[in-house]
Amino acid sequence: MARAKRALDRRQRSLIDLPEEILFVILLLLPPKSVLRCHTVCKAMRRLASDRAFLLAHHCRQPSQRLYSFTRDVGTYPEDLAPQVP
Repeated sequence: MARAKRALDRRQRSLIDLPEEILFVILLLLPPKSVLRCHTVCKAMRRLASDRAFLLAHHCRQPSQRLYSFTRDVGTYPEDLAPQVP
């Protein structure tokens, strides 16, 4: 009987039982899509993942991405791509 109770106690422990500071760091390491999924786990995770300080810290850790880029060919063309002059 005691053995079954201990097994049940072990199963009932979860990630939510961790201190909030540790959860904060774990969530910081997740990609943005996974952080959004954490909103559906429970109210405590939603509160932590929606916190302004967390969102700012998580945003600062993300690599910057270009919105657009372009190149402009200036100079001479290779012989096979050169415009043909009549």
